[in-house]
Amino acid sequence: MENILHVTNGDSTVELFLQACIEGKYLAWRDVLHEGATPSGLDLHALSNVRADYIAQCGWSDVESARKSFKERDLVISEWRKYDAVYLWFEHDLYDQLQLIQILDIFAKEPQKPNNLFLIQHNDYLGMQTPATISTLKNNKKPVTNIQLQLATKSWEAFRSNNPTVWWKLLGEDTTALPWLKMTITRHLEQFPFVKNGLNRTENIILSILIKGSIKPGQLFHEYQLLDEPRYMGDASFWIYLKELCSGDRPLIALLDGSNFKPPSNYPPDEKFKKQKLYLTEFGQQVLYNKADWVNYRGVDKWLGGCKLTTEKHWRWDDVDKRLTLSS
Repeated sequence: MENILHVTNGDSTVELFLQACIEGKYLAWRDVLHEGATPSGLDLHALSNVRADYIAQCGWSDVESARKSFKERDLVISEWRKYDAVYLWFEHDLYDQLQLIQILDIFAKEPQKPNNLFLIQHNDYLGMQTPATISTLKNNKKPVTNIQLQLATKSWEAFRSNNPTVWWKLLGEDTTALPWLKMTITRHLEQFPFVKNGLNRTENIILSILIKGSIKPGQLFHEYQLLDEPRYMGDASFWIYLKELCSGDRPLIALLDGSNFKPPSNYPPDEKFKKQKLYLTEFGQQVLYNKADWVNYRGVDKWLGGCKLTTEKHWRWDDVDKRLTLSS
């Protein structure tokens, strides 16, 4: 049996490794770094606790279980020297690329740089491969270079900065060593509230679908994925966005039956959840057409990377000029 550590995005890819009989130990990174806090100044252990707290806050796990899962994950990556080689399997979307720069930064900070580290990148979704195609991808591995490690560290530090213009400025630099990094930077910036209406890209897409008529949550998620390529968001994160858009005295979207939208408590969702229908409210139409501002009405209190956005002081994304502006 090959003594290889295979690090990848999540459990669906690990399942493919099993089906393809790819030898070695598997490690799923399992973190939605595009949501929740990733503040600077914390080592891996402390940051993992912050991330676990966010996972628990979303209702996806209790705090103790989440922290235990992160601790086990971090222990495996810390023992990389036990393996003859480490293969990093990541695709091109925001979810994967943020995980990749975090992991590369971990290796970059090692006193002795690893010489057995390989990268397998793909411009298609790993979880949608077959056992046959995932086996073929293994042959595309390339050694991780010092330039890639340095760029990953610079990018990871920028992502965790409390000033997102540090991240934005990377768009003007040479990032070709990590070919999908530039696209990743832009897509993350588009999650900041837009100057024109206070919605981010995800929220604008959701409302643009609903303007066509009421729709079930599952179908809404499917149509959203088609419009936000490369797709990166799982349904669990998507339900949280829907819940936020349904909240407040003047929600942007609502359920036809007048009940409160709640993310499903089971997976897969039960039939009652699947049969719900969402529609765009009159206020939602005003915000979508830039006649009202969601943040000005609702406020904001959330993290994007290392940047905390508050109603009193937050950054916005200008989707025309492609730059950040500070609102206070």
